[in-house]
Amino acid sequence: MKARLEVFANESEIRGVDFIIKTPYGKYHELYLQAVNLERERNVKIPKEENL
Repeated sequence: MKARLEVFANESEIRGVDFIIKTPYGKYHELYLQAVNLERERNVKIPKEENL
């Protein structure tokens, strides 16, 4: 709320997308969530994908 983002639960048929975020500028972003066991995995790589 402080960042003034609108967050929507994924109600469409896009597989794997958990939430959709809308910025104050009207741009949409897809958010994927994945649990990480920090006791077992010490390194986590998060790939960044940008669609233009």
